[in-house]
Amino acid sequence: MKNKVIIFGLMFCLIFSFAFAVVDDNSGFESFTDEFESELATFEGKEVPNMLQPFISDETLQIQIVLADGDSLVYHIIVESGIITTAGSGAIEEPGYTIQVSQSFIEENAGEAFGKSLRDGLTTGEVDYEADGFWRKMKLSMMLAAVDIAALFQ
Repeated sequence: MKNKVIIFGLMFCLIFSFAFAVVDDNSGFESFTDEFESELATFEGKEVPNMLQPFISDETLQIQIVLADGDSLVYHIIVESGIITTAGSGAIEEPGYTIQVSQSFIEENAGEAFGKSLRDGLTTGEVDYEADGFWRKMKLSMMLAAVDIAALFQ
């Protein structure tokens, strides 16, 4: 549950809630993307952690990984009524939140929990994000604060 809270918080703020993917130093970026896609597929049908439901009961998140050659891998998560209805690869038309992370950032943080790396990258500016509208920006700030507070008790 704590991992789910961390990654959703991170993925929905870029968000966040299942420290799901770990890049092994020896496995490389391709292994990371395979594990990420596999883990992302398991999100469908799962309920958003109670702690985050007030913030993301109905939201869309897009994750863009910018590759070294300039191309991008795009993933999404769609939450409706507190349940993840869709999670997988491909762009969505109007995402509520967009997280952009580089291949080099992922490779530099190999061996660490992706959720924690993502949260740290948001703090340092190495990971970019957009929130569509003022209210989403406020929710994102509150979610990140909630994740930080939850981390104190782990």
